[in-house]
Amino acid sequence: MRENTQTAPLPNLERSWFKPVLGYSNRWIGLGLTVLSLSPSIATNFKETFSSHPDLRGWQVKGRTELFTWNEVQQSLQVTWDSSHPNSFFYLPLPFILTEKSDFSFSFDLVLDEVRAGISVEKPSTFEIAFGLFHQEHAFGPNYIRGTGRHTPNLVEWNYFPDADPITPTVTAAVISDLNQFVTDGFVNQIEMLPRVLYHISAVFQTRDRILTLNMTADGQSFGQSAHVVLPKQFAGFTIDAFGITSYSDDGQPSPYAGSIFAQGKLDNLELRITPVRPKIQMVRINSETSQVSFLAEPGEHYVIESSTDLNQWRELDTFTSDHFQRYIWMIPVQTGSICFYRIAVKP
Repeated sequence: MRENTQTAPLPNLERSWFKPVLGYSNRWIGLGLTVLSLSPSIATNFKETFSSHPDLRGWQVKGRTELFTWNEVQQSLQVTWDSSHPNSFFYLPLPFILTEKSDFSFSFDLVLDEVRAGISVEKPSTFEIAFGLFHQEHAFGPNYIRGTGRHTPNLVEWNYFPDADPITPTVTAAVISDLNQFVTDGFVNQIEMLPRVLYHISAVFQTRDRILTLNMTADGQSFGQSAHVVLPKQFAGFTIDAFGITSYSDDGQPSPYAGSIFAQGKLDNLELRITPVRPKIQMVRINSETSQVSFLAEPGEHYVIESSTDLNQWRELDTFTSDHFQRYIWMIPVQTGSICFYRIAVKP
């Protein structure tokens, strides 16, 4: 597993030299040297079964790489949550930023091998294991402290807090705004997750109702009750650009309530479905003779770049198939004479 903390910067839309005037239909998107067309909202469904090494599909690690290990034999991800270490993330950068105006969902299977709360004498209370969506710039910063509840902005997360007297075991979901407004499901599921049980966790956010809904099963049977995180009207909103598993440091907690944790388990059958507000294709002038088109490529999609001088006859220039989320950049050939139009198509 490699550590890779670099993310490609997104072109600034305000610097682009086009106007959105060209139409489109279905999944065809047109571009001219002075125009841009935005695609309609298209849902992206990403599935991870760990049948091969996750590096091949763009997964990355920030922090302690040894906490996340691909199990080739069992085709699963072995995770260690150890709060004695700095914050560590096994994560997948998203192809676009999600906000409270985006519908999305995530789900996964989890089997815990062991869970021990209060492993530190100085921090005898409980602490969480975590899974969800976050903002990379904030999460990877030096002041990102989950234990305070006030220093982890832009977060949509599932958590499990094991039993540690006087705290009862609790499964919960939390949404934290850009201004650190903290909203939970009310901790309605005060239930214990046991080792060697196959849990399936599902979280769905619907922007229409501004509700995150959490459901779980244990060995195929309903586990706990459906929980809801309802965003209030005064909620400031969030921006998230990554999806993953987090092992939080237990630093920074107030001493009377400080907790710690050591847990191990296997993750499998991860699924993420996201509907961006408006995924964008952008064209940017580099200099007087050079321009480029960039777009957010999705895993498994086959892209064809074509050109035309009359918008009737189109000529294929390039093809590209992505095996993971990435920003693809294509340099526009130098043109002489009449104007030339370009389009990018997603084809079977």
